[in-house]
Amino acid sequence: MLKIFSSLKLTVGCLAFAALLVFVGTLDQINLGIYEAQRKYFQSFLVFMEDSDGRKLFPVLPGGYLIGGLLLINLFVVLFTHYKWTGRKSGILMMHVGLIILLLGMLITDLLSRESYMSIDEGGYQDYSESQRDHELVLVNKTDPEFDLVFSVPESLLKAGEFYTNDEVPFKILVHRYAKNSRVQQREDAQISRLERKGLSRFVDFEKWPAAKKVDEKNMPSVSFELIEGTVTKGTWLASAYIKEPQKIAINGGEWEILMRPTRFYHGYKIHLKDFSHDLYAGSDIPKNFSSKVYLEDEINGVEMDTLIYMNHPLRYQGETFYQASFANEDKTSILLVVKNPGAAMPYVACTMMALGMFIQFGLSLWKHLLAKRVAVGVLSS
Repeated sequence: MLKIFSSLKLTVGCLAFAALLVFVGTLDQINLGIYEAQRKYFQSFLVFMEDSDGRKLFPVLPGGYLIGGLLLINLFVVLFTHYKWTGRKSGILMMHVGLIILLLGMLITDLLSRESYMSIDEGGYQDYSESQRDHELVLVNKTDPEFDLVFSVPESLLKAGEFYTNDEVPFKILVHRYAKNSRVQQREDAQISRLERKGLSRFVDFEKWPAAKKVDEKNMPSVSFELIEGTVTKGTWLASAYIKEPQKIAINGGEWEILMRPTRFYHGYKIHLKDFSHDLYAGSDIPKNFSSKVYLEDEINGVEMDTLIYMNHPLRYQGETFYQASFANEDKTSILLVVKNPGAAMPYVACTMMALGMFIQFGLSLWKHLLAKRVAVGVLSS
């Protein structure tokens, strides 16, 4: 096994498949879009041939996780079996370690990084950001005016026939239908068929729609589900990203709201927007600068600070970076891009180690060559 995983043939084979994967995946972005192409080719162990409905048929290529994993194992095995930990090999060892850190950094970024958007009105504040691509089905208990109990089911878990529940909520959710992308339309059913339906489900229905593929397109998921309180059904409900207003229902004496909304990420601190500036070049309507003057309030850690967010000058706090992204509402609303990437520093460390390793290795080789030349000249002189 050590011989197989330390083989140079394995290294070359993985690099060849990686080049092929990048080529094919880049071409297929025309059909799938950038996000689906990343998921299919680079965020998978195997790339499958799929039918027109997206069902997997058979594997045709190794995926990015498989290729990267084999390269990582190959580097580890070679590092500990082929090289002696001596001064002469220090440069090569540093280059190998740097490459390992680079691969691990790519994996951590792929698995743990997150991008979301925070919209703040002037004079207001926000303590959460929202995903641009993912949604969640939520039931929110609004009985307590100072505290919301949120029961959330990510759309990635919504499957027909599945039950969802939690010990802290007095109901179960049974999913009937789900569509990742959908179109909502008015029902044309007879009045008698509305008896078991509740809320907007009595008047509208949805149909499955092809998934969004372009960067500027968004999926609009919809789900039809049954609410069950104990052994008593509360009827069939419909939630959709098209429906912005929450639907209300009484469960176990409490007031609940039903909503399909973008996935929220709560930060544990507040960002207040004091002022948003949209500067133009004099005598034109060409944008010159966008900036947000914000006040960060973290009651838990006792942190309060003012800062100005503008292009190439983000706010960094607790592993999250806030960039000025856009604006809305006639320059009264600032939209910040919130990036969380635990592996952000790893590529810099890796490249520094590899560059230093090359410098040391070539420096040692040059010194050895010059020393040998000097010895040869001394021998000839004598």
